[in-house]
Amino acid sequence: MRRENREYIKLLEPYPPRAIHNDKEHRAALAVIDGLMRQDDKSDAMAALIETHAVLIEEYESDTEPPDVTPDRLLRHLMEAHDISQSNLAEVAGVSLLIISEIVQGVRGVSADVAKKLAAYFGVEVSLFDSPMQSTAGVEE
Repeated sequence: MRRENREYIKLLEPYPPRAIHNDKEHRAALAVIDGLMRQDDKSDAMAALIETHAVLIEEYESDTEPPDVTPDRLLRHLMEAHDISQSNLAEVAGVSLLIISEIVQGVRGVSADVAKKLAAYFGVEVSLFDSPMQSTAGVEE
């Protein structure tokens, strides 16, 4: 067996490539690549393993990329996932209950200021709240 093959097999034990089915596994796979990339001596075997993990991550991300989501659907999803009511969200995020309610109802877009506050609370990228509706809502805070 070639040295490179032995080295690759040796790397498989601590860093086995696996199909990614959920966000937890996705984060773990990203951590594996990060750990491998931080190592100083990158052999051909390590490069091949990094590429294998990258392909699995890319496949998961392409399959799970969210479709264009409106602000109301996104906010309802985040609220449900975090088990938080409109009134509690308004209080902890520092956004008026009326604004939260109108966004959830789909009658208001998300202003840049509100997007920052919601993104900070939910721990997501502000860009998730970007949508055509954001600039055409016509209702100011």
